[in-house]
Amino acid sequence: MRKCDIVNCTCSGNLCEFDCEEDSDCEDFHCNTALGYKCKCEGNLCAYKEKEKECKSTSDCIAKGKCQADRPCACTQDYCTLPWWVQEIHQLTNCRSDQDCEETIFDCQGGKCSCLNKTPFNDWEMRGTCGRKEEVGNIGKKENTGNTKEDESNHEKIKFESKDMQVNDKIEEFEDSLPQYNEKKSYQASLSNTKPNDDKIVFPKDKNTQPDDKEKFAINKLGY
Repeated sequence: MRKCDIVNCTCSGNLCEFDCEEDSDCEDFHCNTALGYKCKCEGNLCAYKEKEKECKSTSDCIAKGKCQADRPCACTQDYCTLPWWVQEIHQLTNCRSDQDCEETIFDCQGGKCSCLNKTPFNDWEMRGTCGRKEEVGNIGKKENTGNTKEDESNHEKIKFESKDMQVNDKIEEFEDSLPQYNEKKSYQASLSNTKPNDDKIVFPKDKNTQPDDKEKFAINKLGY
């Protein structure tokens, strides 16, 4: 055929084809972008050749220089690649949730990042950018609130003691009122125990003295 006059064509699928003379001619072919494969120029055709296994985890990809610790990375089918929802390594929107940051960015492991600034990607999905969470430790909490766990414990203790003091004060007030009540009750009891004398006038008597004749006359006359 005329198209094969200059180049060495190869019969492929009942067609005369010419792809390459060397491997570099296959740079833009799909075999160079397929996961786990690379192109090899064989018989003037770009052929799929399986690559060696690359990873068991994203840390393997970083160690081999195939991924960056602060960028999304995935070990898929034993090969280093980008997560399926990320097309470029420097893509701004690189997460759908905090879990994406945890699983695809090495520096975010341990709950260090969140999926921030989410915007609608389509009608049913939001996407954002992985970013560091605010680091708030015990020291930061102390600076912000002025309290530590020990301070809070002492504060609760003071509140408890204050309540005890209030209760004790009320008990003391109640006890102080008891004698007055008892005295009043005793006085009322003494009045109730006093027997009426039928409106008789009772003169005080001296046990050591005897009434004289005038007193006896008065007593007898008045009917006492």
